[in-house]
Amino acid sequence: MEKICDRVSHYIVSESALPKVLKDVARLNSLLERGEVKTVAQGLELVGISRSAYYKYKDKIAPFHEIRGGSSFTLYVELKDEPGVLSQLLEVFARCGMNILTISQNIPINSVAGITITARAMGAADIADFTKRAQSIEGLKKLEILAG
Repeated sequence: MEKICDRVSHYIVSESALPKVLKDVARLNSLLERGEVKTVAQGLELVGISRSAYYKYKDKIAPFHEIRGGSSFTLYVELKDEPGVLSQLLEVFARCGMNILTISQNIPINSVAGITITARAMGAADIADFTKRAQSIEGLKKLEILAG
């Protein structure tokens, strides 16, 4: 009889159970991805692992994110009914790495459109960054987080 562990190819393991070398490889991957080091050689010196250890494990470890990919939030915005204002707001979502799940826009009244948007963010810092960037949009009249 086949055991479950014989047919599983991926496991979720607590960081505290990982050997130091795997944590260091993950850290180096992250440094490279964020551009904090320019080359693997720079990163190897910084994290203190060998080149062979890095290349042995570099494609074998990655951070785990929930399948949902973050937490959802809903906001209500009022925008001037002018060309390009909504697209500027959508650009802020994209730049903050957020995924829009739903948009519901009402017919503009007195040249102001009310829009309810539900999006997915990776964390509270993303929502704070989004709010700060969105406030700079000319034509944004109101932004209120309703839930999330």
